[in-house]
Amino acid sequence: MQLKKRAQFFVHTLLQHKKLFFAGIVLKLVLGSFLASDYLVNLFVPFLKYATTQNFTGAYDYFHTNGNSTAFPYPVVMLVILSIPKFLLSFLSSGNLNTVGFVDIFSVRLALLLADTVILFVLLQWLKKYTKQVYWFYWLSPMLLYINYIHGQLDVLPVAFLFVSLYYLFKNKFWSCCILLAFAIACKTSIFLAVPFVFIYGFKNQKHQPLIFWKGVLLFTGITILLNIPYFYSAGFVQMVYHNAEQVKLFSTSLLVSEHFEFLVVPAVYLLLVMRFTGYWQMSRNLLLMYLGFAFGLITIFIAANQGWYYWCMPFFIYFLIKEFRYSLLPFILVNVFYFLYFGIVKNSDYLQVWQLVNKDWASGKNLFTFLQDKGLPMEQYTNIVSTLLQASLIGFCYFIYRYGISQIQFNKMLYQPYLIGIAGDSATGKSTLANALQYLFGKQNATVINGDDMHKWERGDKNWESMTHLNPKANTLHLNMLHTLQFLKGHTINRQQYSHETGAFQIAQKIPINRIALFEGLHSFFLEYQKQLFDLKIYMKPDEDLRISWKMNRDVNERGYDQAKVLDHIAARKNDAASFVEQQEKDADIIIAYQDKNETGMQLQFQCLNHFYLDTVIQALQKEGVEVVHEYAGQWQFVLVNGSIKAATINSIAENYNDELEALGFGQVQWMDNFNGITQLLIVQIIFYKMQLMAATNSEGIV
Repeated sequence: MQLKKRAQFFVHTLLQHKKLFFAGIVLKLVLGSFLASDYLVNLFVPFLKYATTQNFTGAYDYFHTNGNSTAFPYPVVMLVILSIPKFLLSFLSSGNLNTVGFVDIFSVRLALLLADTVILFVLLQWLKKYTKQVYWFYWLSPMLLYINYIHGQLDVLPVAFLFVSLYYLFKNKFWSCCILLAFAIACKTSIFLAVPFVFIYGFKNQKHQPLIFWKGVLLFTGITILLNIPYFYSAGFVQMVYHNAEQVKLFSTSLLVSEHFEFLVVPAVYLLLVMRFTGYWQMSRNLLLMYLGFAFGLITIFIAANQGWYYWCMPFFIYFLIKEFRYSLLPFILVNVFYFLYFGIVKNSDYLQVWQLVNKDWASGKNLFTFLQDKGLPMEQYTNIVSTLLQASLIGFCYFIYRYGISQIQFNKMLYQPYLIGIAGDSATGKSTLANALQYLFGKQNATVINGDDMHKWERGDKNWESMTHLNPKANTLHLNMLHTLQFLKGHTINRQQYSHETGAFQIAQKIPINRIALFEGLHSFFLEYQKQLFDLKIYMKPDEDLRISWKMNRDVNERGYDQAKVLDHIAARKNDAASFVEQQEKDADIIIAYQDKNETGMQLQFQCLNHFYLDTVIQALQKEGVEVVHEYAGQWQFVLVNGSIKAATINSIAENYNDELEALGFGQVQWMDNFNGITQLLIVQIIFYKMQLMAATNSEGIV
């Protein structure tokens, strides 16, 4: 169902921007049918033709034995994928290995176009607010067009597998992620650079389900071995795939420390990136994509990379370009300009060579390097200058991305500290119902409910209850509860006794691990002055008194087995304490939720919150779906009165933007409820995000 919905969204954006999409298709097919460098014409295609027509399993050994170990430096999955269109179009192609025609390169470009479209699909899912920019900056990117459809590198295929793997990772489908990651590495071993980052992200986001994580790691390891093990004893495969000259470049940049020791720069910087990434408390989509971009960009910064290596980092950088356009457009333009300038003046420039299938005379002409060198210009020096400018612009691009990514962490509390929500109110006001609804929304792996009843001083039947009610602060260890709140905020696991409403007895204390969201619900959640300052959001529950009594009677008599008369006595005995110690918390709340029983029209939800929270978009969306909503302001408050029903699926559609934001923060797929519970979820999430937006805006401008 979800996949169908996302496919429909892709088709919708395609139709919405069909001119850009089909312009890209036509441009890529035309360029990809006629232009190709020697990599494609003299290396990749002859290898594919031999594998598909003569000896698929022995192709690596054949080319290695014949002295052409650079013919195809890719593992077997890449070979299989490219062989499919090559085999299907083989009746149109010459069987001669030394003859490469338009059909041969066209078959390769078909596979690249499919992978290209897959990356487009994923980026559109991640950047739903910026679909037009995705088409302009990714789909029609001059640099990526050149790499794929003019020069002829194959890096788009493993990157596509990696992107789909990440897509499932952010959906909290770790096993699917691991399977696709294994296939990505079986397309190009350099993708292994992403593995530590993906596993660190998976480990931190699956910390409450460690078995899922470790099974995923085993699944990844097993599939990776299975895909490669048939070729482990092939000398040609090992040499061409694992010991090829391009991969050795990873260790080419070094600092001479002593006569017998060189400090290898790329492995060292890569390790530092991994270590820094490990240090983050919580992971988000932006954070992982940022570090993957850095890891792959590292290769191009410190190594004399060929044209295709830039493909590994550019889709990640384009993602951030679109997210934060105003900061990163200039460095992005500079990267593109210096990229084309560098590969235009470099000694082995292929700007003429790529025309070899169209006009051999053009292809054999002097390239710009040779032409200008013959004129007496110091081209080696010019090449070094442009190369330096290219690397410097790439470093600058990385800096702007890092600044944006770090700012997102600083201004989004859920990424560096638990988000604390206090829910207070009298007995049977719906505190637990709301806390459970929010936990259901965010997921138990992300949200922890902490019950205030655990802080009662005495078990049921203790003689102290004869002189004191549960609503009296002196009957509860509120200062210990405050300490637990502070410990949770500081990132510490807390040991907390558990109170059983079934037996009225305390159970053995349990460890409550830190989580993204902590929901402290109880009679006195923000009664203490210091504790109420710790909460990011304070909610007070206040249904009509008759409705509250009805709920309490139903719960205590039918669910907990209490005597009806005794429950009524308790309600009467607690009235004064409720007014003195519980109801006073209402004035400190950010949100007050009240339910009213309207005999004629049924239940009504009254959602009251501070007047600076922006709720218009949610209210308008609910009204559009036929929900009766009245919105009024009064002093420092605003009131939202809601009547009617609404299905969870409709709530989910309204909340599409929130779903994307929560997924980006690492929450995976969220679950919405129907009717008033779903509407309350929706309004609270709107307020949470709006508060974080206000924090980001004020801090980024130096106001706070």
